[in-house]
Amino acid sequence: MPRPPIPINSNEVLDAMDNLLRSATKQIIDAIRGEFNEMPGMRLTHDQFCRLWHLERQEAERVISSLTASGFLRRDGNNRYGRAGDGAT
Repeated sequence: MPRPPIPINSNEVLDAMDNLLRSATKQIIDAIRGEFNEMPGMRLTHDQFCRLWHLERQEAERVISSLTASGFLRRDGNNRYGRAGDGAT
């Protein structure tokens, strides 16, 4: 005999998906921080960010915004992003 469907709270599903997205974004940000720390002086454009870390344009914008808001990255006069402590401004 088939089992009855399990009731699903859509808010719980949305919360779980949101938590998963945050976790994945945190992992990406941690990896990018690691790369910039391993390669002092590295400067990347937005498009290079997308290619290097296989990010969609909007995801790259969120990651770059997070890293610049935290003071880890700065944008230079050529629209490239580098580690703030490396004189990227």
